[in-house]
Amino acid sequence: PVLSSQPNEVANKDKPIHRPPPQKRQKAVSTTRINEQGYMVTETTYEDVEDDDDLPPPPPQAKPSSGKLPAPPPKKKRVVKASGSAKQSNLMDFFEKK
Repeated sequence: PVLSSQPNEVANKDKPIHRPPPQKRQKAVSTTRINEQGYMVTETTYEDVEDDDDLPPPPPQAKPSSGKLPAPPPKKKRVVKASGSAKQSNLMDFFEKK
């Protein structure tokens, strides 16, 4: 047998990576079918699902702030709207005789 000068590298390649087993849980699935009378019926059934692929991604790491707060957005100017034509300024003018 040939001995390598770096036995740690060989040992690390053969060592399996430890992963937790996939979690088994039930997932609610709604199915729609047509019953004997011709009505559409929605049924909720529970199916066993292995939760290996449905894991949410880890939250993004917060970037270290440089001590400076972000600038607040500029304030919007208030726009005054015209409330109709000048001939009809209030409701009583509408009922006036012409």
